[in-house]
Amino acid sequence: MKKSILITRPKAQAQEIVQYMQNNNFEVFVEPTFAVQNFSLLEDALLQRLSYKNISAIIVTSGNAANMALEVIKKLNLGKEIKIFAVGKKTALTFSAAGYENIIYAKENSAEGLKKIILQDIGILAKKEYVLLYFCGEFISLDFKEELAKYSLKLEKIISYKIIENDSFSSEFLKIAKESNFDFVLLYSRNSAKHFFELLKKHNLLECFKSSQILCLSEKILSFVRSSGFNNSITFDENIILKKFYE
Repeated sequence: MKKSILITRPKAQAQEIVQYMQNNNFEVFVEPTFAVQNFSLLEDALLQRLSYKNISAIIVTSGNAANMALEVIKKLNLGKEIKIFAVGKKTALTFSAAGYENIIYAKENSAEGLKKIILQDIGILAKKEYVLLYFCGEFISLDFKEELAKYSLKLEKIISYKIIENDSFSSEFLKIAKESNFDFVLLYSRNSAKHFFELLKKHNLLECFKSSQILCLSEKILSFVRSSGFNNSITFDENIILKKFYE
C-alpha cells in the first residue's frame, strides 16, 4: 500500500520533489500554504551604485532569490568566475545550469550551514574594499548582513521576494484531510511550519495530523515542530528517501 505525503510548497516549486516521491511509490498531495511574489529587477540607480563596488562573492539564502541574483550578476558583468555561496544543492544547481562553476553550497541546507561555509573564506572576504551581494526574502530567520558584520564582512542586502501566506486551505484539501490521514508532511521553514499549524487550528484539523510524521528541512524547524506538540518528527536527513533527493 502506498504511503501518502503532503507537500506544503507552491506547486511550481514542488514539481521535482513530487515526481521523485511518486517514483518512490508515494501518493503525493500538494497544498501550498503560501505564494511567492518575486520582485522586479533592481532600480538603475542601485545597479549603478553597485557597479562601483568591488564585489567578491554572492550569497543566496533561498532558491526563490536565485533568479534575481542571476539577473544582477549579468547586469553587473561579474563574470562566470564569481564566487557564489548557495543555501543548498538545489539552489546551487540553478547557477551551475547557467554556466557558473565557482559555487559552494551548504550540505546542511540551512542558514547556519551556509554561514559556516562563508566563514571558512573569512580571510579573503573580509578585505576592506570587498563587498558581498546578499540575496534573500523579505522575512528571514537569520540576517546575514547583521550576522556577518561581526566578522568585518560588508554585505549589500537585496530583498528579492516576499511570501504571501494563504488565509485558508483549499476546499479540496479540507475534504481530503477530514476523510483520511497523511503519513508524512514536508515543512521547509519555521515560518511555513508556524502558519501550517495555524491553519490546522483554524480548520479544527490538528488532531487529524497527530499521527503524521512531520519531516523538517532543518534542526531549527524540527525544534519548533516538536515544541508545538508534534513529537513524531524528524529532519529530511533522517529519512533515507529525502536524504538521497537532497544530497
